[in-house]
Amino acid sequence: MAATTPNDPPRVTRIDWADFLMRHHDPTELWDEVEKLVSQQKSPRLLITFSDIQQLGSQSLGQLVRVHKRLAEAGGELRLAELSSNLLYILRVTHLNKMLKLHRTAAEAISSFGSPA
Repeated sequence: MAATTPNDPPRVTRIDWADFLMRHHDPTELWDEVEKLVSQQKSPRLLITFSDIQQLGSQSLGQLVRVHKRLAEAGGELRLAELSSNLLYILRVTHLNKMLKLHRTAAEAISSFGSPA
């Protein structure tokens, strides 16, 4: 599963997209991780980083939308960080940049969550 790191505020779960796909090989398995998170935490906070990722397919984009909606239903939040210029372009063209909260760095994204509830 995803890991919380010592530098993360309580209850921020961080997933590195490249690492996740290397272990799972299927972006739809992200849903299982989110369901675990929602069942284990009140108001879950999820950060997905995309270092070394240059593009996302439609299936992955769909999963991000689905995850965003599921976390919102559970009172949680999603942040995306470390996006390449290509990924930023894709998110802008698809207008997902208006729905998803994007950050330049993981540290910036983590601090955007604010204090735990």
